[in-house]
Amino acid sequence: MPIRYVSGDLFHNAHDAQAFAHGCNCQGSMGAGIAKNFRARYPEMYEEYRRWCKAEPRQFNLGECWLWKADNQPWVFILGTQEGYWRARASYEAIDTALRSMRQQADVEGITRIAVPRIGVGYGGLSWKKVRAIVEAVFGDWHGTLVVYEEYVPGGSSPPVTLFEERHAARTPSSGGVSDLPPSRKLATAAAGTGWARSSCKCGRSFGMATRRATIRLKRAYEPPTEGDGLRILVERLWPRGVSKEDAAIDLWLKEIAPSTGLRKWYGHEPSRWEEFRRRYRAEIEDKGEVISDLKQRLKEGAVTFVYAAKDESHNSAVVLKEYLEGAT
Repeated sequence: MPIRYVSGDLFHNAHDAQAFAHGCNCQGSMGAGIAKNFRARYPEMYEEYRRWCKAEPRQFNLGECWLWKADNQPWVFILGTQEGYWRARASYEAIDTALRSMRQQADVEGITRIAVPRIGVGYGGLSWKKVRAIVEAVFGDWHGTLVVYEEYVPGGSSPPVTLFEERHAARTPSSGGVSDLPPSRKLATAAAGTGWARSSCKCGRSFGMATRRATIRLKRAYEPPTEGDGLRILVERLWPRGVSKEDAAIDLWLKEIAPSTGLRKWYGHEPSRWEEFRRRYRAEIEDKGEVISDLKQRLKEGAVTFVYAAKDESHNSAVVLKEYLEGAT
């Protein structure tokens, strides 16, 4: 039973994983999505990860896989799946390479059960269909079990929704093997039983979505980000005054979807012009088919927060955009 697709809370660990895994950037940031949960639950791991990312020369790069050996909780594989975290996308090739490294490292360490979220999808911006194909190519014939959490359900877990073996009984995907990979290297050790191990390989292959309805939230740029925000998309043409990029924690700045400069200036947040602004802006949205299609794809990935700058929380462009996407009139 190499791959089990489930829904639930990965950290609840209902499937008794010996190790968790998740994708990370190579800049030392765990500020959004499930990475924030890893940061909170494994603070020593996070600090070590930052040190390796900030080292000169850098010690954590695309396609690499690090193993944090924690005391009294599952170990953690950190996969180098994307270079940056500011408007950056993950890489299919890096995911492929990092997963192969993880498989090799798991075999070396005797790990036979790993739990992973949908790597490289939400904040990484990739297609889950394509990433899933990579996962199955790498782990389809593994002797252990990879538990893939396709949908987040707080505080628990459901039975497996599908088993890879059942869906692919007629074919045997290639894992790429491990015999041609370089041996893993121990790079650092902390306290007894706790520390880092890293492996990487040169085997890479390039290969972005599950179809569940997302929750759209609205939040001013001046409000602090929270874990429940999901993907934070700035829907303003101009950057909010007085807010740093770090404080805003924006994952995607979608300037193209904001009202045109002419419409924005005409409206000027004049209450008497609201209904006409709403009508005109919806007309502009309808003319941005490619942008809307891309946005709808992202909305299928989970919770999304539209970040805006206006003081009026009920009469602003983000409200109109949310109405449009939810089919409101």
